[in-house]
Order: sequence, then structure tokens, then C-alpha cells
Amino acid sequence: MGYGFCIPDNPCDEVAIRLAKPPPAVRAVLRSLYPSEFPSADWTTSESTFYLRCHFHYSGGYGDAILGTGGIPLHMLMISVLIVAHTRGQPLETAACSPTARQVVGATRHLLAPLQIKRDAVAGPSRNLAEPNNIRQRYASMYRNGQLAILTDVVNQLESKLKGFRQAGHSLSLGLRTASPTSSRPGTSLVSFDPTPNQEHAAPPPTLVLHDRDHRPEVKESLARGIILSLEDASAILDSSEDKRLSECFNIGVESGLGTCDVAELRENDVEDVVWMLWLCAAYIIAQISASPSSPLARMVSKLVQEYPMDGAFMVNQDAVQYIEDIRSAASANEECAKLWSSELWTTNVSAWAARVVELEAWVWEGSWVMFFENPRADSERI
Repeated sequence: MGYGFCIPDNPCDEVAIRLAKPPPAVRAVLRSLYPSEFPSADWTTSESTFYLRCHFHYSGGYGDAILGTGGIPLHMLMISVLIVAHTRGQPLETAACSPTARQVVGATRHLLAPLQIKRDAVAGPSRNLAEPNNIRQRYASMYRNGQLAILTDVVNQLESKLKGFRQAGHSLSLGLRTASPTSSRPGTSLVSFDPTPNQEHAAPPPTLVLHDRDHRPEVKESLARGIILSLEDASAILDSSEDKRLSECFNIGVESGLGTCDVAELRENDVEDVVWMLWLCAAYIIAQISASPSSPLARMVSKLVQEYPMDGAFMVNQDAVQYIEDIRSAASANEECAKLWSSELWTTNVSAWAARVVELEAWVWEGSWVMFFENPRADSERI
């Protein structure tokens, strides 16, 4: 069509995004659920191309197609949900009709990373360009700015939703710390806890509303139970368990195995992901031997095991499992902490489970390793 058709703040403008071919199992589910959108056995251009919209698009966007943002088409989201479920070995049909909160957040991350890259690519050259000095350059600049505005709008909304989860997680951990202060025993604290984090751009817990236009069952529920936790927040939840000595033993064991239990040093040493594996193992053991079934820790572990069964068959990095076992062996030398680190419940399968969960669910965000959990104070399991 040409740049000559561009106008500033074009309410009809969209950004075309072409997705790579999904795995065959994902394509089969898409064709089954959405035959009119995915009629071909091949991944054609029309089937693989989707259009992002800004909040000022004349149509109002796509409604609440993803986390209340409205900038991403439903079927683009569903492809990401299915890819996340496929990667985790979870039933695709169930994910398509009733995705878990964890799957939706995984899909959000799956979409966000390439959109950030595309936004930066569009924005990058403009920094070095001189002001347009003819009509063609003016229209080209207008087109680029329009594309950048849409990408920036969609990325900002997705990032804002994740920040809402992060703030919800911090609020939960802060409440638990206030209600159940940790031991004053020196040398046992895993974290340097900041009760007043930077709340800039924090958003309220988001809401997801999926409207299936092929008259499939509508999925409509609040994602308010979603929380993103840092190691500091996770430590507060561990400390809230009934047996405070076990949480102290966890910190002692981390220091024995990794040389420090200071989070800043753990981050500098690039072993935060290892501590997350150890935390999951410890949380599982503590939930079994001392936590009330209704406690936040026990409920978090229970919900996680529902999505990642402990006896499930899964591939895992054996080096990571061996690393966990080596740290556990070093920590077990402290007889006072044998109840945790030498527990018969802590099997190699538990270590493998923790390594698998961290591999799929933990990621680096704003300089820290974080994980998504369903709020242990919420009752329902699915969105």
C-alpha cells in the first residue's frame, strides 16, 4: 500500500506478527477447536499471521482477550497457552478449554519476550536517524512511529500485569512476616528483606476473560490469586510454617552447601536458581512433616504438585539433580538439621522434581530469579 497512506495516530493501524510453526500436536488441537481459523494441514501465511492493536484502535481492541490488555488476538494467546502446556507435558485439550493460571502466565511470558525484541528493533534505528527532510521520509517515520506505539502499548500492558502479580506476591509475604516474625537467631536469615519495594508501575491483580467466538465453553475467572515470588518472598512463606526450626535449618543448609545464605551474594554467584530448587525440596518436606494442610506453604506445594505430579515421568538435567544431592549431603553434616536435610522423604525423585519445576517455571526478571504460584489463600484451582 505504501507509506503515503500513513496518518499520525492511525486508529486503523495494526502490527503484523507471524508465529513460527507450532508442534504437530498443538496444530492438531487448533484445527479441532478452531476449524475456520486453521483449516489447512499446513501452517499457511494467513493462519500464522496475527495483528496487534493499540488501545486507541477504532475497534477498541480485542476486548479482554488476554489479561485485560485487549491488544492480542484470542487465538494468538491460545497458541502460546498450548505451546506452554505441550512443553510441560500437560493435556492440550484441557489447556485449551480451561487453562490454569500458571499456563496463562507462562503464555504471557512466551509472548512478551519476542514482542520486547521486536519493539526494540523498531525503536533502535530511529535513535540515529536525522529528522525527515522530504515527504517520503516523513511518511516512513510516521509509519515506524505508529508501529512502535502499538508494540510499546502491548508490551507495557503485559509488563504491567506481571508487575501486578509481583506486587501481590510481595504483599502476601509481607503479611506473613508481620504475622509470624522470623527467629532472631543470628546467621540464619536467607534474605535481606526490604519491606518497602519500588512500587512504580505496580498494577492491581489482573483479570483474564477469554471469549471463544466458536461457541466453545467460555473461560471467565479472576487471576487475583496469581502471585510472583522472589527468593525473599519465598523465604517469608517458609518462615511462616509451624516449625520455625525447619526454616532455620534450610538457611543453615544453604550456607553449608553454597558458602552463604545472603541473597545478594547468591545472585552475584549466579546460584539463585539452585536455591529455588532447594527451596522447593524443603517446602515439599516441611509441608509433609510439619505444616498444617491449610497453611500457605502446604497449599502452595499441593497446587504445584497437582500440575507437576511427583511421580510423573519427565526428563531432567541430571547434573542439576546431582548438584542438589551434593548440597544436601553437605547440609546433612549438621545433625541438628537432620530432620530436614536427611529426611527419608527427600528422595532423588524429589530433587529431580524440583529441578524440573525450576527449569520450566523460574525465570530472571528485573535482576532476580522469580517463580509464579497460585495464591495459597485462594480456593479455586482453575481459571
